[in-house]
Amino acid sequence: MTDSRRVEDVLRRTSPDFPVPPSGAETWIREARPDVWADMRELVAESSGSAIPELRARDILAFARSGDRDVFQDAHHRRRQELVCLAAALARDVAQPGVDDLLERDEVIESIQDRLWAVCEESSWILSAHLWNNGLSSDLPPPDIHMIDLAAAQTALTLCEILYLTEDYLHPEIVDRVDHELEQRIYRPYLYRNNFHWMTSYHNWNVVCHAGIAGAVLYRGGSRYRGPIIAKILQHVGRYIDGHDEQGSTPEGIMVWNYGFGHLCLLNDYLERWTAGEISVFREQEAKVREIADFPRRVHLSGEEFVNFSDCDRTTRLTPFVFDYLHTRLGIPLSLPPYAGIKEHDYILRVLFTPARSELPWMASHPKTVFFEGNQWLILRSDDSASPRVTIATRGGHNGESHNHNDLGAFIVHVAGESLIAELGRDRFTRDTFAGDRYAALAYSSRGHSVPRIQGCFQSPGESFRSRVLHRESGAVERISYDLTAAYPPEAGCALFHRSFAYRRRDDVLEILDEFRPASDAHPLDVEEVFWSFNPFTIVTDTEFMVSGNRTRISGRFDRQPVSLSVDKMTDAVQGKTAWCVRARFQLVGTTVLSLTMDLGNTQGDKT
Repeated sequence: MTDSRRVEDVLRRTSPDFPVPPSGAETWIREARPDVWADMRELVAESSGSAIPELRARDILAFARSGDRDVFQDAHHRRRQELVCLAAALARDVAQPGVDDLLERDEVIESIQDRLWAVCEESSWILSAHLWNNGLSSDLPPPDIHMIDLAAAQTALTLCEILYLTEDYLHPEIVDRVDHELEQRIYRPYLYRNNFHWMTSYHNWNVVCHAGIAGAVLYRGGSRYRGPIIAKILQHVGRYIDGHDEQGSTPEGIMVWNYGFGHLCLLNDYLERWTAGEISVFREQEAKVREIADFPRRVHLSGEEFVNFSDCDRTTRLTPFVFDYLHTRLGIPLSLPPYAGIKEHDYILRVLFTPARSELPWMASHPKTVFFEGNQWLILRSDDSASPRVTIATRGGHNGESHNHNDLGAFIVHVAGESLIAELGRDRFTRDTFAGDRYAALAYSSRGHSVPRIQGCFQSPGESFRSRVLHRESGAVERISYDLTAAYPPEAGCALFHRSFAYRRRDDVLEILDEFRPASDAHPLDVEEVFWSFNPFTIVTDTEFMVSGNRTRISGRFDRQPVSLSVDKMTDAVQGKTAWCVRARFQLVGTTVLSLTMDLGNTQGDKT
């Protein structure tokens, strides 16, 4: 439904079903989760009598000067967190005066007003790290140019939620000021401009920005803006869903899935609540949405660890609200991930009222084989239980993906709860992370992945550097073969590079075959095979290495002796963590197939 008059007609005919109870409702006492409220209460206590976090010029400029984005972002986020927690404290106090033995109500109201005013006085709501990709060349945000990024859209929604809970207790001119800023910074720029890079994108920015804008305009936009803005959102937001392959995977990885798809759930909930279900993003593509919803189960390893290709940490703390919503809205039998603290989750008011259901164990079962055809990821497990002993993940794709790493042909071997061949994951985000020097960092370059260096060359970034699936076979032996020739630049002097994986479940053996053909027979091809882990490697023989975890160990054996076989230890590989890599160097003449056999079968016994 992309006609603004039809959208406005629906909105006029229906009454909103607000997702959060109003201030004073008994629900605030009866149904708020004690564990979540305990954290929110602590933040209210910390903020009482404290100065509002400063957004100093030096902290904004730190991104341009040194690449640091955390100091500014932490203060920016803290302001908004304090607002949400103070508004929740007021809502609870109205429901049952003195229930939390916190600040006097008048002091809570003053603190809310101070912070609302401070946010309205900010030169810009966007993050310093996002000035460059909003087309601005300045190091400080110009106050007369209103850009919309992830943070600006989320700020708009936060302010509207705060006013929903507190408007009756605020000075009317404070309320008017917030509405003025929403119109100038969000409604008008979005409605009258079409050059925001994320509007028609396939990645998480599309849905995160649209969710914030939709929620804000539904709360407070009125008839002038609601219909046109919601209609425009509906024209564009489906592209985010299209950015997933038909099996529901996203090249952005699980951490960004949690952020992006979580906001799609939020957006759909707002639309359906304000239109009595007449307008729905889910309904338009429900089959695809169900596939996307199952992505975490399909890429789960163990505990809070997931297949962490792309910009993902080794562990990801998923948001309970998302799973509760999918369970309620789509009937998907999901239990909730553990609550991990208010600093770990977005839309904390939703998490506050997410029941701690436990009908099923967390990740009760896993598919033995998953192949994400569009993104060329293959996930293999030893069994389909809640805790399979072995999980193997391989990947293809291209090196121009959103949150890209140059890692085509990389793989993970997760055994007995540990990734013994591991993805290093993302490093701390800085100025260089999303700029021209991104691949100078170990984490994003193929230097930091379990892929070979050929003739001294690493893989190159860009969509033209890609892989192709040559063969895929499922049965007693699971196989996949990638053509990775095009992942490397011409200087690699490699006319052919194919990498094949074969997993024999019965024996718990993974065989990796790397076939190389030099562009010229005049010189041997110098190939260095590299494998990474957060656990130490040991050289066993001239052709064999071992990697030992806390609970088990696995071994890898080449079919021929390399020129050299060595282990490197890096004490600050990513985010201050130590990692190890084993390097095996070969001089290859003519077409050659290197074979590495990895014994995962517990032949030496899991440690107890």
